[in-house]
Amino acid sequence: MEVNPTCEACENDAETLTHALWKCSKTKAVWKLIPWYAKCDLLEEGSMFDIHTALHNRLRQTEFEDAIKGKSRVLVWFISPATAPDMAEAWAILEAIKHIPATVTGPFEIQSDCKTVVDALHSQVSHLSAISTLLHKIKTRLEDFQDYNIIHVHRENNECANMLAKRGLETQTSQIFSHFFPSWLANFCKADLPHLM
Repeated sequence: MEVNPTCEACENDAETLTHALWKCSKTKAVWKLIPWYAKCDLLEEGSMFDIHTALHNRLRQTEFEDAIKGKSRVLVWFISPATAPDMAEAWAILEAIKHIPATVTGPFEIQSDCKTVVDALHSQVSHLSAISTLLHKIKTRLEDFQDYNIIHVHRENNECANMLAKRGLETQTSQIFSHFFPSWLANFCKADLPHLM
């Protein structure tokens, strides 16, 4: 499938999430229609994360949708909100793939209890959403491997990963364990494999 990376709205740059939200001349006009736009200068650094967090916390979804559906119809696509669990799962998968040890040459399996992420990774269709950039990065990284499988598992079969994801969301941190297995992690994993511990 041939994909044209150029932004269809302005036809100037590659249509990345950053471009679509902040750099596209057509998108900038939509942001200025949102009543909350004037408050953007109150953010610390003005980073995309700060702005997304502020929008999520302070802006009603209808304000954004009304700006899109307004008279000018500048923006014709809708940014579908990705839930925190979907984003956390996609980030976890991406980080795991980034840190696969060089010694791993055989097949491996990615298990996820987030069916929407698994289905999206199997799909050839790409939708514009907050999570699509992460999914694209995952798919690009997986191109380096020949023998892998991505499967959906039920939550009760994936309690260790679920507990780790909750811990990561609560502490806003990522941790990588490549040379040791901490005891607190072993305790988490007992939920998945109590007969092996």
